Amino acid sequence: MRRDVVFEDGIDAEFHYNRFTRARATHEEVSFAAGDRQYTIFNYDDADFGPARAGISALDSRRGSARPTETCTDAARSELHLLEGQLPCDHESALGCRQP
Repeated sequence: MRRDVVFEDGIDAEFHYNRFTRARATHEEVSFAAGDRQYTIFNYDDADFGPARAGISALDSRRGSARPTETCTDAARSELHLLEGQLPCDHESALGCRQP
C-alpha cells in the first residue's frame, strides 16, 4: 500500500495515523505535511466533552500558527480506523502510538 502522495506541485506527503481510546472516548487522526503546512484530518468522539466532532485543521510551520479548524457541519461517518496498521504512526502526536 502506498503511504505517500505526490501533489501537482511536486510536494511529496507521507500520511500517518494515530488513535487514542479510553472509556467513552475515541480520538483518531490522519496527518500529513504538504509544503509548509501540517494537515490533520480528525474524528474525536468523547462523551465527556459533548457531541462527536470531525474535520480538518492546518498548521503553518513558517508562522507557527494554526488556520481555523474546519469542522463537519453534518453528522460525519468516519472510517479512519481502517487505516490503523496501514499507515505509520506519528510518534510526535499527542495521541501517542499503540504498541503492536
